[in-house]
Amino acid sequence: MKIIIICAQREIGGAQTRALDLADYCRTRGFDVYFYFLYRKREVFTERAEAYDLLESNLIKWSNLGVLVRELANVLRDKKPAVVYAFQAPTFTLVSPIAALMGVKRRVAIVTQPPGKLNVVLRLWDLLLGITGLHTNVVVNSNYTRDQYSRYPSAYRDRISKVYVGVNFPQQAPRLPKLGAVEDTRLSRLKLVCVGRLSIQKNHMLILRAMTNAPDNWELTIIGEGELRDTLQQYAIDHDIAGKVSFAGEIERARLFQVLPEFDIFIFPSSWETFGIAAIDACACGLPVVASDIPVLREVLDLESGRMAGLLFEPDNVASLIASIKLVESDPMLSASLVQNGLLLVERYTAERMGDDFLEVADVHAT
Repeated sequence: MKIIIICAQREIGGAQTRALDLADYCRTRGFDVYFYFLYRKREVFTERAEAYDLLESNLIKWSNLGVLVRELANVLRDKKPAVVYAFQAPTFTLVSPIAALMGVKRRVAIVTQPPGKLNVVLRLWDLLLGITGLHTNVVVNSNYTRDQYSRYPSAYRDRISKVYVGVNFPQQAPRLPKLGAVEDTRLSRLKLVCVGRLSIQKNHMLILRAMTNAPDNWELTIIGEGELRDTLQQYAIDHDIAGKVSFAGEIERARLFQVLPEFDIFIFPSSWETFGIAAIDACACGLPVVASDIPVLREVLDLESGRMAGLLFEPDNVASLIASIKLVESDPMLSASLVQNGLLLVERYTAERMGDDFLEVADVHAT
């Protein structure tokens, strides 16, 4: 049985990681899987020879939209998949109607943004696709995201299923909690790290503002790429913190799991998320997580036993962020507890569980 998985742009991000992990899992279950990006935004995932770009361009424009539609239709007609999984709104709002015309029976739209974050035209078009059944299924990755559709018509809501994100975690054992190291950082460096696209949503500016008032031993590494890189770098220069803030760019996932254990604390300052996969990566690498107190992270980081796999700070509050980092830095027992809770948490978010749930949503079975 054939499956096609499609993402919007070729770049390192949560949606792309999740989609590639799903592809890998489906192959282990005996499916013929074909993976495509709509367009090539960056030169990443080059080791994934099975991942193709429908457009060589780094941007979809009106001038190449016709080419993209033709290439997509040709792929769907030639491969004749039983199901198409389309990640991200720009993808599923394009793929679902074309896949329906090409006779694909299962057309699964996988949400990576709350509907309120979409522009009006895309949101209304997606609503129409769901109501009419051109999306046969809609997948969200948290209860928080599902709640954002509470005012949608039942014809749309009835198609929604929740599938928590799953991750292919590294095979090597995570590091042990660095109890003494965190306690002694007053005499050495405290290495902070955050991972995410350099965009307004990820709120890296909050960390930079915190660094302007941070102790001299704090160092920050920002892993990721995006449209705000120049702005963030200039802020660091203008506020005399460039010497203790590093911009590492994008790092491939296999390498990321090797790099993260080198740090002391993972900072996750996002203003909104639908899940927050970067925090789960950090937990898997044995890092204590300090995260923005937004509803979805309260859900995702909750061990459902009154314990949290992260210390939450008041969103967009520099003083709260600094205080939370200092608390983890100065309290080795708290740091060890956060690490242990994180390692327990990741057992919930495996690629295998995610893959099984996705196959169940589409009601497909290996032959």
